[in-house]
Amino acid sequence: MTSSLAGEPASDAAAAPPAGYRLVWADEFDTDGLPDPGRWSYDTMSNRSGWANEERQYYAAARRENSRVENSVLIIEARHEGTRAFEDSGGQKYTSARLVTSGHMSWTYGFFEIRAKLPCGRGTWPAIWMLADAPVINWPDIGEIDIMEQVGFDPGVVYGTIHTKAYNHVIHTARGDEVKIADACAAFHRYQLTWTPDRITIGADVDQFDTSGGVSFLVQRSLPVSASSATTVLSGMTAKSVLLSIATPRLPIALLPRQ
Repeated sequence: MTSSLAGEPASDAAAAPPAGYRLVWADEFDTDGLPDPGRWSYDTMSNRSGWANEERQYYAAARRENSRVENSVLIIEARHEGTRAFEDSGGQKYTSARLVTSGHMSWTYGFFEIRAKLPCGRGTWPAIWMLADAPVINWPDIGEIDIMEQVGFDPGVVYGTIHTKAYNHVIHTARGDEVKIADACAAFHRYQLTWTPDRITIGADVDQFDTSGGVSFLVQRSLPVSASSATTVLSGMTAKSVLLSIATPRLPIALLPRQ
């Protein structure tokens, strides 16, 4: 059983992983401080030039104000603050963190599960997603799997989406669906992906709701602070800071079929 920062028990009731799978990667967040550098890196490449989707944040690297482990929980915190002191600042007025497994681990096919409690706040756009393990990020040709996305103006709805060259939101053909989770911002829930050669199934708390096809991907986690998919492009969050909390005690991040 895990507790959030506020101390309330997070409902676990963990489902067993699919039969015949073996654990190949996990992070139990059992050491307070910065995220484990042996498992996670930081994506900061577009801080100066600006990020896609009209995101307003600066992604900080190894900065405890934006990403840290406390009480067996990984916290990604978006903050309303200036960024001029950072050498690669693009003049943003918000900070956050984008943690990636790039350079550490990548997978083709498997079962993935992440327990997370989402932020509540207009202007936020938390996501747990996967991008192709490729030297050149030629989106959408390389593909993308969004295991979980939520927008702050509608906090009780969680989305799962597949993007490819033929199916993506730019040309209005993206394949995806949504599930209603009334307490997504108040309690931890399990967000899952089962990926086989012929099917992708995205689910929440074992309530699977999206299927499609895909290729080889890397896990990414991010918390942008503004989204063009919302009804308006927001100029600011309504709170000084918001938290995305991720906890995975005894739960797998990545499993592969037994060989």
